[in-house]
Amino acid sequence: MDLLGTLVTKEKINGTEKAVIFRELIKREMDLLNDYCKNNHKFPKDYRIEFCHLHNIKKINIARLLTILKFYDPRFIEILMSTDPKVRTFVSYFFEFIEKHPYFEDVLEPQNLFGNWDYIRYKLKILFPQLTFEEIDRFKFKRNEFIQYVKEKLGEPEEMIEDKLNLATWYESVPYLELESEFSPGVHPDPVMTPEEWSFIKRNLKGRKNIIIRDETGKEKLVYVEVDIPDEELDKYYKNREGLKKLLMERYNIDESGAEQILRKAGWESPGWHIVPPIHEDVEVKYPEEEKKEEEKPEISTEKYDILALASHIRYLGGRELELLNYYELVHDKIPEVHDKLHLFMRTKRRILGKLFGLYYTVDPVMAEAILINDPENIKLLKELTVVTGVRDKTFSIYDSSKVWNEIKKRVTFIFPEVSEEEIEKFKGKRAEFVKYLSQKLGKSEEYIDERLERAGWLRNEEIPAFIRHIGP
Repeated sequence: MDLLGTLVTKEKINGTEKAVIFRELIKREMDLLNDYCKNNHKFPKDYRIEFCHLHNIKKINIARLLTILKFYDPRFIEILMSTDPKVRTFVSYFFEFIEKHPYFEDVLEPQNLFGNWDYIRYKLKILFPQLTFEEIDRFKFKRNEFIQYVKEKLGEPEEMIEDKLNLATWYESVPYLELESEFSPGVHPDPVMTPEEWSFIKRNLKGRKNIIIRDETGKEKLVYVEVDIPDEELDKYYKNREGLKKLLMERYNIDESGAEQILRKAGWESPGWHIVPPIHEDVEVKYPEEEKKEEEKPEISTEKYDILALASHIRYLGGRELELLNYYELVHDKIPEVHDKLHLFMRTKRRILGKLFGLYYTVDPVMAEAILINDPENIKLLKELTVVTGVRDKTFSIYDSSKVWNEIKKRVTFIFPEVSEEEIEKFKGKRAEFVKYLSQKLGKSEEYIDERLERAGWLRNEEIPAFIRHIGP
């Protein structure tokens, strides 16, 4: 039995042995990490992106292990921080990033490790230190042009540049980063806003905001603010930015700097300057009678790859993940003081296995399906799963799933704290009656109630809203 196996099976483990266990686990996780992007170039693009995404999720998860190691080796992280001066330089980029990004913690969540430009740009600065931020920003949404520019300026081979971009989470295909390019806003210097621009700012003002404020000792800290101000009240500040800033300060007990951060994030940059929202117009294309519009042909992939090698690679990664999970189960039982942190780590590891299984289904459906349907109890579970998580382009009643209905009730009580979930339950399947009831109870118009129910996810058609149907990264 090796060192790790010997230690995790001991009856009693002392502090030094616990440190050794977590160092050994970190070492094995890093060995496995190397296998995720190894030989990726021989697989199709879609698979390469998935593997690199999982590669980056694992990096975040390994960082969680290091926070556990800190319990038993307190100086370890401190030495990593202070030994090489480059670390202080690179971390300064990170602090600059979090000051202007309202949800910086969410960036490290697995589903968000795709295409956040503010996050990507400073990673590129670290990976290509010869480039300035000005040079990097010129290539936002222009990945191929950036590769050519770096090849010409730095003389690096294209394959190496591609690998660096994947490390920075700038993948080959990032649909919502590409979509963001269509919505890239300009700044309007005119102090008078159009009604459309004001609606845009009101919409972006609402919701959870993450801001940096100073406490009584002058130390900076991060706080969450859930901005929920009715449109009727906001309309009083249509041309009064300072007044709206004071309202935010009073309503949410924050300082001027915090209120300023919220306004800027909503698009109201400063007095006289605001974001121009994207405008999309329908364009009608007329064809001469003698000409016919060519039918758009789907793009056919010509990539060649060994599907058996791909299936083998996924099986190998899954087997290694399972092997390591065995050790974490034993450690979890033996070291109770780190249960919470270890639980989060193990949950992510299981989700990685789930993502690998999804990939595996596409290359070996016989074995994947056999795993799912071999146990009769799984059949019932699978049938329920399609209702709970939803299926793209399908419609389901919100009342068909207790999980969905409970989620809707929570969202409604958040927007209307005057009503309880028990009251809402009485109107299950009776949305129109609930609108009238709440209108009378709150003294608000039915249109006001109806619009906010729509926002909470209790749609007029009473179907499961898209944000609940499309679950997962």
